[in-house]
Amino acid sequence: MQNPEPELLFKSVEREQVLALRHQVLRPHEPREACRFDTDDVPGCRHFAAFLDDRLVAIATIFPESLEAMGEVSSVRLRGMACVPALQGQGIGSRLLGFALAEARRGGYGIFWCNARLSALSFYQNQGFEAFGETFHLAGIGPHKIMVNDLRKPEPS
Repeated sequence: MQNPEPELLFKSVEREQVLALRHQVLRPHEPREACRFDTDDVPGCRHFAAFLDDRLVAIATIFPESLEAMGEVSSVRLRGMACVPALQGQGIGSRLLGFALAEARRGGYGIFWCNARLSALSFYQNQGFEAFGETFHLAGIGPHKIMVNDLRKPEPS
């Protein structure tokens, strides 16, 4: 028998609410200040969180940013997605990403993209993203690839 999906609440949160988990999961060997992104406060930036029993367990941030290769299509970028390590692999991140994709569609964006760590490519591919361009390295973080989800395509049923 399969375990039922946990009851989760997804909602928009303030930047300060995402910093601790960003630090813990994405940049544990850097100062906490390194988890404040210069894009956290740009117009249109939104921070999302998943809560399990009132405990923040996953985060994601999206903000308007063009992907030059996509031309003039209204684009939004995902950054700083993380899940509490003990809960990774349970579908929480997938569900939060689905929430963020739906919010981006409601916002009228045509392209949803991110710089994905190579270890996360299959996660994004399972969510309808396609790899784009060559692998590149982010200093201190490692190899990445751009992943793109074309929100103009019909949603899978």
